[in-house]
Amino acid sequence: MKPSAMIIKYFALLSVFVITLSGCSSIRLRYEGEVKDSKGRVGTVSFEKSYDISGGIPVWCGLSAIYFGGACWYYLALPSVRQKKMCREDAQAAIEKKLKTTDFTLEENLVESISWKNKTETLDIEWN
Repeated sequence: MKPSAMIIKYFALLSVFVITLSGCSSIRLRYEGEVKDSKGRVGTVSFEKSYDISGGIPVWCGLSAIYFGGACWYYLALPSVRQKKMCREDAQAAIEKKLKTTDFTLEENLVESISWKNKTETLDIEWN
């Protein structure tokens, strides 16, 4: 192999790795559930928040993309148990802030990843 071809090959691999590291720095999670307040009202909750995943995860993402080819296979394991717990706690705090009370019950239906975008936190409560 010519030296110029090797340089191009390594530059291409390095470029993919750098793009992977820079593009995989957050995960957006959605929490869905039902809330019942002290007045007996029942509502559907949808909470979305982006979480930073810089550090080791993008490195594993880059390595798995290079090893397995094409995509970041490590992200198929996300959200982690810790990320789900953080999302639950943040949803609880956001609901407390919106309702201005802690006197409610919350039943979780779902915590899932929805994108890799870093956006502002949103909370919607739709009362039935």
